[in-house]
Amino acid sequence: MSIELSAPEVEKLKPRLALLGIGGGGGNALKTMIDCGLKGVDLYAVNTDAQALEEHDQTTRIQIGANITKGLGAGADPKIGKKAAQESIEELKSYLKGINMLFITACMGGGTGTGAAPVIAKLAKEMGILTVGVVTTPWKYDGTKRMKMANQGIDELSKCLDTLIVVPNENVFRVANIETSFDECNEIINRTLYDGVSAISSLITKRGRINIDFADVKTIMAFIGKAMFGVGQASGDDRAVIAAKTSISNPMLDGINLRDAKGLLISITANTEITPVEIDAATNVIQNEVNNPDECEIITGVFMDEELGDELIVATVATGMNDQVEDRVVEIETSTNNEPQDFTEDVQPVDLEVRKVNQDYPVNTEDYPDLIDEDSEDQQNENEVAEESAETRIIEDLPEPEDWENDDVPLFKSDRLDNNEDDKDFDSQMEIPAFLRKNKQ
Repeated sequence: MSIELSAPEVEKLKPRLALLGIGGGGGNALKTMIDCGLKGVDLYAVNTDAQALEEHDQTTRIQIGANITKGLGAGADPKIGKKAAQESIEELKSYLKGINMLFITACMGGGTGTGAAPVIAKLAKEMGILTVGVVTTPWKYDGTKRMKMANQGIDELSKCLDTLIVVPNENVFRVANIETSFDECNEIINRTLYDGVSAISSLITKRGRINIDFADVKTIMAFIGKAMFGVGQASGDDRAVIAAKTSISNPMLDGINLRDAKGLLISITANTEITPVEIDAATNVIQNEVNNPDECEIITGVFMDEELGDELIVATVATGMNDQVEDRVVEIETSTNNEPQDFTEDVQPVDLEVRKVNQDYPVNTEDYPDLIDEDSEDQQNENEVAEESAETRIIEDLPEPEDWENDDVPLFKSDRLDNNEDDKDFDSQMEIPAFLRKNKQ
């Protein structure tokens, strides 16, 4: 009698990733994801516009708010977009069931994307789904009202996400020029959204020599706050350093500093000839940009791809950064189109001291008739006396010879600060601006 033993079949489990493109802009980003060959991520098009959804035959289509909008869209009203998502909340919940990580992409400032994205993100968080937002802000020509709606939507969305990546449309001018077409600019923006999603999702879906699993990604992405990402590619002797520097210099992202990062995901991809020295060089470049690397959670993965030849690719994702900047700081940008920048909107009016006319000083009344009351005989007499003694006063009141070429010394001594008992330190007075001296007095 023989007994045959067999090991139970182990169920192969892998995390499920999904991307929701919300609204018209989010739907356009989905098309780029497909064209670029995004792998390992389920794609969903979410919209209030039934006609727009017909264009997404390669994705799962979800129409929301059919009763509210009648399938005609949100009319650029975020309130309608919000109500549409709330109306279809149960249907959305059924689609999100079983998802481990969710990407939400939308063009903020419109109706459906701005209003529905926070509702869906909140639902995902309540379901325990790791949720990442990758969104854009409007063009300047869209107007201040649309930008204001976008910022309000981003504020709402950030409260419901683990990590948020913001790509301003206007930043395309950092990499485009006057000859870049409108479609090409939109392609650059949507490709940036793809790079953000791909940089994160590929870490989970690819197998590497030094592997990064879903738990690693969840650890890094769970640092709540703003995030940045970048991809660098280089070849040659210094390929690791050059690729690493490029990966942390994404011109399409805005106002985020790597110094405050609480989490770092670093992915290095090359052929099998990559050396430990190159891996160390690439990671050092990135880690040195962080203020407190000892307190920053850093996870690195190394992947092999023989098709790359001599190329080496570094992808960096940094999370948990705060973006608090002084409201009136003007960032001077460099761009490839050599267009002059206009800072006039950032110039603030300054209250200057109004200097009163010294009545002892001879005034030409013909040039300044408004300073003299023609009906005042006493004032006219005073001016006549002043004119008669002007020559004598000018000679007596001249500054010392050593001060003749000093532009900071007033012409007449009487116009200078009175060096009396209360103000003995003349030099210290001159170092204080006029408007501060006035307030001090």
